[in-house]
Amino acid sequence: KIPVREACVSAICLPLTDDLKLLETLKDLIDDVF
Repeated sequence: KIPVREACVSAICLPLTDDLKLLETLKDLIDDVF
């Protein structure tokens, strides 16, 4: 089972960017939301 956060990261962040540094920032933002 995929955690909600990981599903959101995959669905939202990956199509938008392949910049790993930006991905980490987005993951931090998602952590704040959930």
